[in-house]
Amino acid sequence: MKKTILVALILSISISLSSSILVFPVSAKTRLKEIERMVAEEIKIDNMIQYVKDLCSGTMGPVGDRRWNPRTQGTPYGETSNNYIHSKFVEWGLDEIEIFENPDATNWYYLKTWNVSIEDFTFYANWPCRWSASGEFEGELTYVGEGTSDGDYEGKDVAGKMVLADGSASSVYRYAVEKYGAIGILTDWPNIEGLYTTWAYCSRIRPGSTYPGITTSYTDGQNLKTLLTNGPVTVHIDVDADVMYGTSKSVIGTIKGVTNSERYVLVIGHADADAGNMGADDNASGVAALMEIARALMKLVREGKIPRANFSIKFMAVGSEIADTWAYIQAHQDELNKIIAVINYDEVGYGGWANMLYFEGNDIPFLQPLLNKLNNIGKDYVGTYWGNYVTNPFLGGTDHEPYVEVGVPATTIWTDAWYSPELMEQPNKWGGKEILLDACPYYHSSGDTPENTVLKEPFNMEWGARSGAIASLRLAIFNT
Repeated sequence: MKKTILVALILSISISLSSSILVFPVSAKTRLKEIERMVAEEIKIDNMIQYVKDLCSGTMGPVGDRRWNPRTQGTPYGETSNNYIHSKFVEWGLDEIEIFENPDATNWYYLKTWNVSIEDFTFYANWPCRWSASGEFEGELTYVGEGTSDGDYEGKDVAGKMVLADGSASSVYRYAVEKYGAIGILTDWPNIEGLYTTWAYCSRIRPGSTYPGITTSYTDGQNLKTLLTNGPVTVHIDVDADVMYGTSKSVIGTIKGVTNSERYVLVIGHADADAGNMGADDNASGVAALMEIARALMKLVREGKIPRANFSIKFMAVGSEIADTWAYIQAHQDELNKIIAVINYDEVGYGGWANMLYFEGNDIPFLQPLLNKLNNIGKDYVGTYWGNYVTNPFLGGTDHEPYVEVGVPATTIWTDAWYSPELMEQPNKWGGKEILLDACPYYHSSGDTPENTVLKEPFNMEWGARSGAIASLRLAIFNT
């Protein structure tokens, strides 16, 4: 999930979900509730935990600790992730399984291992920025403060040296290396006590960079500044990485409906760890949720315990966040009107300040039928299959945003976002009060591991998967 806000979104369209809202007789309503409960109770926490562990497991990491998979598309990491999801869809017997390939190839950063060392100094966490050059580099470390303006370098000779700074990696690299001749940077951005304390924010520098950029934890940054007061410090950086050119791929599994209609509900979540980290919460948790819904529904259908829906349900593990969603939209422009609704999962593995289930988009008029449906689902099962829930205004920055922009009803189900909580005012229609948007202190960092996030609060994935499964049932219309 990326933090962006879609401003002044005004769509002069009227897309109704009325075709997926039927008036059932009492007995049919009772049967539908039975189906919803059966599906919800088939959703298993232990399964999702295992999916997250499997998705995160790999060969990337610091020297001596190679166990992570950032699921970067266009690299062996992405292929491993795609093959795993595909194999599960096959194992569960989904009716159709396909690979959607983004037709546009691009460069991908394939980071394998690294080592950052200083004599008699132990790092809590460090991480190479995306596009850091591969190779061995060594130099004297010099502190320049923020490092993002000319004034920070006034009177300091950093040419041929390593720069320690507090600013964002891309800005520091631009000044320190590209303008003043440094041979690498280390930064503890955001350099705020209490944020990224012993874990490093994952950042990026300019593609084609000739030197490394390294991020460290807040504590490491403070300790390095203290160490520099005792005399010269030499830092050694060794990065093993390649730049690979190729395409991104998404895995799609389908549970077919019983009608001849080509309409379908689309359940999605980005499969890559878009920060280049382990990405347990962002977004192995979201992929785990959609996988578990697919497994549970297919199992119950094949066992004859629930009927097939009128319309199909598609499950798409989006290869590369937003980019591959746009590619899918471009390739399927003629059938966008066949998508009943899109349910996106992004970060349902944690929540550091509140236990809350969020349904997004309640301030966009044409999304009201979808948000009303989700709000009703929230009310129907609060205290049973989840604790607290709320709808929230549109935040964007994830894979439902492109669908909203082209007029397809879409929402994201989530339990946390970004690295610190924020307050947001609800639209008057939804009470007009402020709500807390929950967050994850390990967002886009080396700390987004199963141990720090998903394993601490696995119930978040259960809440998310159960609510989305029930929404899929109501949207796809199950005959009773």
